[in-house]
Amino acid sequence: MKRKNYALLVEIMLIIVLSAAFIQCDLHDWGKYPAFGNANDDDATGDDDASGDDDDTSGDDDTGGDDDLTSQDWTNKETAVSVGNAQYLSAAFSADGQKIMVAFYDDGPKTLRYTVKSGSSWESPSDVDTGVQTGKFPSIAVDSGGHPGIAYQGDGSGEVRYAYNDGAGWTTAVVDTSSITGWYNSLAFLNDEPCIAWQDMDNGLNYSCHSSTKGDAGWGTPEHVDGDPGDDVGSYASLVFDHDDVPHIAYRSSEDKVQKHAYKDAVWMPEVVDSDSSTDVGGYCSLGVDSSNALHLAYYDQDNGVLMYAKKESGKAVWNKEVVDDSGDVGWDASLKLRQDQHPCISYKDVQNNYLRFACKEGDDNWVIEAPDTTSGVGRYSNLLIDPNSGAYHILYNDGGASGKILHVWRNP
Repeated sequence: MKRKNYALLVEIMLIIVLSAAFIQCDLHDWGKYPAFGNANDDDATGDDDASGDDDDTSGDDDTGGDDDLTSQDWTNKETAVSVGNAQYLSAAFSADGQKIMVAFYDDGPKTLRYTVKSGSSWESPSDVDTGVQTGKFPSIAVDSGGHPGIAYQGDGSGEVRYAYNDGAGWTTAVVDTSSITGWYNSLAFLNDEPCIAWQDMDNGLNYSCHSSTKGDAGWGTPEHVDGDPGDDVGSYASLVFDHDDVPHIAYRSSEDKVQKHAYKDAVWMPEVVDSDSSTDVGGYCSLGVDSSNALHLAYYDQDNGVLMYAKKESGKAVWNKEVVDDSGDVGWDASLKLRQDQHPCISYKDVQNNYLRFACKEGDDNWVIEAPDTTSGVGRYSNLLIDPNSGAYHILYNDGGASGKILHVWRNP
């Protein structure tokens, strides 16, 4: 009997020892797995820097389920402007790619201001035009000599103005003085002469080019492009010239709720790019032209909250349209640029998640989508630039805070 009890006691002790070892091993292995969330997230957003969560190549699991986001090195981030309250910003590279130039409306003094980055530092912002309620809807472009020009709204909403810096300082001129004008200005140089497209709230989309033969500081009577009196036509104007010096303007017709494009062939020829009787499309558009004279257009589908892209080959009549990003309400403030390989890239605001996004087309039908800055609130007025020398991507945008800072994020291609 004693032997049986002893054997039973040994068996019980062996079971206890094995159970303890199993429990210890199991508790140790729990540390490998997240409990109630992502173990890699150190804060509420899961982002320690502007590049997002570098340990998760599928994107941030806590930002609305964006499993298609690609992790890239967007850790280069700085504040470009920290004074005033910057809004409606516009950015451009200098002709040699050595400087980044930014024009913006400062909502504090309500004037047009300018800053430039040369080397590794940003200059303190300087005044361009201190007129009352002057500087909204700025558009900056640079001529072949590296001199910046800016088109903008002046005198509240009663003028289109143009400022130019020849190296000795800023000079300004009045381009149009209609009653409600100067909305959504877009500036481009043609043979070093400035041309501007803009919306006149009374008459639609207008266009004008400077010429020394026109008098009145070089600006003549604006050309009417599209829209009947009283129509809401011409918002989000985006002007480019093709390699035959033909002007092209992308814009929205709120009257018809469509995305449009117009080009000049002796007279202006407006056309619809995207329309749907049940959908409100167009706006936040950005137009580019590639080396083969094909047009590339980014724009916003308002009803569906989708970023769209359309391409029209040179000499063709059809715009080929496709979805870039439909992961939520995305596509505000789209800014399109073409890489040296002629592939389009777009920066834009993700409204649903409230941060900055970036997309590039790789191959025929693959858009790679990234989140350069996932700080809550950022991304308004995004301006994408591509360094003409290195091909690096640069994005200028508003921080979304009450201070209205301008942020700058960039990465190598």
